[in-house]
Amino acid sequence: MEFTWRVPIGKKVTTDPYEFTLEGLAEYLAIPEWGLGADLKGDDGSVYGSFTINSNGEVEIKFNYEYEGTDNAKGDFWFESSVSKEKIKELVVIPQFIIKVDEEVKNYEVPLKGEGTSIDKAGHPNKEVGADQINWSVDINKDKREINASITEDFGTDLEFISVEVVKLNVNILGDVIGEGATVDPTEYTISEDGTLLELGVITEPYRIKYVTSIGENARVVGEIVTLENNATLNDGSKDYDASASVAVSFAELIDKSATYDATQQLIDWVIKYNANENSIIQASALIKDELSENAYYVEDSFIVYEISGYEEGKPIRTTVDSSKYDLNIIRELSEGKIKQFFTLQFVDDINSAYEIEYQTRNAVHITESTGIEVTNKLTSGTKTIEKSTTMNQQTIVKSDPVIDYNAMTADWTIVVNGTGLEVLNDLSVGDRLQSGITLISGSIEVKDADGIPVSPALYALYPKGGTSSNAAKDTYHQNDDFWVHFLGQIDEPIYITYKTDIARSALDTIENNAKGHFKYGIGTYPFPGEDGGPGGPGSEQGPIPGDGGYITISDDRHFEPEQKIKDNGSKSGSYNPIEKKITWSIYVNYVQNQLIGASVTDEILPLEVTVGTKTFSSVPK
Repeated sequence: MEFTWRVPIGKKVTTDPYEFTLEGLAEYLAIPEWGLGADLKGDDGSVYGSFTINSNGEVEIKFNYEYEGTDNAKGDFWFESSVSKEKIKELVVIPQFIIKVDEEVKNYEVPLKGEGTSIDKAGHPNKEVGADQINWSVDINKDKREINASITEDFGTDLEFISVEVVKLNVNILGDVIGEGATVDPTEYTISEDGTLLELGVITEPYRIKYVTSIGENARVVGEIVTLENNATLNDGSKDYDASASVAVSFAELIDKSATYDATQQLIDWVIKYNANENSIIQASALIKDELSENAYYVEDSFIVYEISGYEEGKPIRTTVDSSKYDLNIIRELSEGKIKQFFTLQFVDDINSAYEIEYQTRNAVHITESTGIEVTNKLTSGTKTIEKSTTMNQQTIVKSDPVIDYNAMTADWTIVVNGTGLEVLNDLSVGDRLQSGITLISGSIEVKDADGIPVSPALYALYPKGGTSSNAAKDTYHQNDDFWVHFLGQIDEPIYITYKTDIARSALDTIENNAKGHFKYGIGTYPFPGEDGGPGGPGSEQGPIPGDGGYITISDDRHFEPEQKIKDNGSKSGSYNPIEKKITWSIYVNYVQNQLIGASVTDEILPLEVTVGTKTFSSVPK
């Protein structure tokens, strides 16, 4: 900051200090506590005295001698200070400061230069999904220059100009946008009919031009994310400045559907997405029909309809729709022992919002297939039809993968019976068959409930391989099993059968195991609480289901692959030290601790110029 001084002709000055204050300036400067200062020199190079400025903005001039003003008693002095960005970031207008010398007061503008850019551009769609418009903003002259502004737009082939609005822009001294100001009267600028050229004329302040464009039909590709780009050019009267922005938009089908399977409850949670693009649909067409595959049914109290008002971090903002706004009808048909269900949902008014419809389904017959069953759902609205499928698995007899202790060479196994707790099983027996090389550890079998409490031995009988009971059919069914458990009462809660086996090292390549159950279904409310005596309905047993005299058999096979290093009985790894330029190799052999006679390890080192430094041999403790 530079000041000019002089002693008027005929005026005398003394060695007493002359002081004035830069009122309103010092608070923005970073002047050190000890201040700044230098010699007070005249134009002729003579030193007339000194000057200082402290952190409060107080300036002091002190002459060395008494002087009487002459033509030479004049000069200038200056100081330099950085500006605190933290102190000025909220300032919109460059502040004024006052210099007061004696009784004379003068106002000055703080000599701060803005850091804003000449042009910036951004855009956002009017909807998260299925947008039909994009709102663009072009910020110009944030560096607050005096320019003759004209803006040229390139909307491309997929965007069409709809409207424009120009507003003044509030920016701080750093050029950061604080907010929008007043709307500019359209008479103060001109714009071409297609919106590609806007002329503001001479300006000194920042402005924001807000364009609204529609998205062309060719760009509305369903199921894809489409990127739309827009380019703008600011001409300041002599030079062009470019800015561009792109917006990603997505377009959904009229209807879509997803499913989540909950095996613990044998439920499928379905979500229908309807009118995600928020099109206007008349009442008569605002109809959805949903049809289930055979033997699946709707859980009637599970239906919830949500209206989508927007998205937050990619997740829909949902509001529950009152049931008076739609008519829901669930239709059930029973033919030749097979249940067929569908529902219709009709909105009672025209709609223009997006909706999500949630509900649950179950299977109307027990699942006995080891591979599970596929449930298919067909959804229709207007001319659009889609199908979604998911698989439900049996939870009556489920065998877990083994937990293997490779040091002890043992495995812990678990068989879960009636894991959902929803089924009623009568005269249940569960057997387990082990592969060669896997041997049951005597006394390791335990039978517990879901809380880990042992089941009373009076409620079941445990038979070893080849053991006989009073039930010849059971003996025959389990004759090849390594053990089997016969439950003497009705099973209507989860049961856990655990046991431990030894594993021969030769059996570690692939471990296979088979668990199976033999039982009759009892009368209960699962899987279908029918009112007409249909499958699973009260008053009848589940059926007809193929079986020997009404008995059902279910099996679950486990095929377990140990880690590759276990199967290979060895492994190798290496690490490189770039500082020492050394590679450390580690070779592990005999993971499964076989007895090896005459064993050797060969390691071919390539390329030939690699030199072996040190070798270390050690055993791995158990």
